[in-house]
Amino acid sequence: MKHNLSFVIFLTSFIFLSCSNDKISSDENLSSLINPDFNLFSRFHDCSINSKKNLNDLEQFIPIFQSNREFINNNELYIYIIDNNSLTVSNFILIEQSRKNKILSSSLKFIEEGSDIFTCNEDTNSYEVTTLFYQNLSDDIFISEVIDCKFNEGFNYGTFSVEFDFFIRSLSNYDLAYKVDFMKNQKTPGRFLWQNYFQTKEEQFNFFQKWIKDSASQEIKQIFEEQVQCFSSSNYKSFKIY
Repeated sequence: MKHNLSFVIFLTSFIFLSCSNDKISSDENLSSLINPDFNLFSRFHDCSINSKKNLNDLEQFIPIFQSNREFINNNELYIYIIDNNSLTVSNFILIEQSRKNKILSSSLKFIEEGSDIFTCNEDTNSYEVTTLFYQNLSDDIFISEVIDCKFNEGFNYGTFSVEFDFFIRSLSNYDLAYKVDFMKNQKTPGRFLWQNYFQTKEEQFNFFQKWIKDSASQEIKQIFEEQVQCFSSSNYKSFKIY
C-alpha cells in the first residue's frame, strides 16, 4: 500500500493549488477555476457474493442481464473487483455512471435481478465526476486505481486549468493508454476520489518505473504533500457491463 500511494503522489500532485492568502472578495470571478466542470454523476454500491455462490456465478449472470435489458439514459454500468492476488473473491463494487442527468436506476435493476447471487448495501456513495485526461483507453476491461483523498484546510481545486497544462505536457512524453477522473464526494465537502485508469497492470507498472525518474516528479510530490491527504489506495480489475 505504501509503495502504491507513493505512485499516486508522484502522478497526481501537481494539479492541486491553494487559494491565495490575499484572496479577492469576489469568489464568483474565480468559480470557473475553483470548481471542475462536472459532467458525469456516479454512484458506488458495495456488494458481496452470497453464500454458496462465487465469482463464476456472477460472470454467468452478466450476459443474461445484458440480453434482457433495454439500456436507457446513456448510463454506463461497471463492476470493480479488488486486485489482491486472492484466489477467492467475495466482494465487488458496482458503479453506475450517468452522462446526462442524475437518474441512476440501472444499477438497482442489476441488483434486483441478481439478488440470488449477490447482495449490495443500501447506503451508497455518490460523486460528481469530471474526466481530466483521456488517451487511447478501451473501457471494456481495464485496471482502475481508486484513491480516497481530501484537501488540507485552506486548499481546494484551485487554478486547475493552468496547472493541468503542465500535466499534459508531461504525459506527452509517454506512449500510454490512460484516463484520470476527479470525483467529488457529494456528502463530504473537501473529500474526493482520484481515479487512474490503465489498460493493463503491466502498463501501469512500466509507467510508474519511468515516472519516478522524471525530473518533474519531486516538484509534484512536494506540492501534493502540502495540499492533500490521501487515506487509501486500491487497485481493481474493472469490467464494463454496458
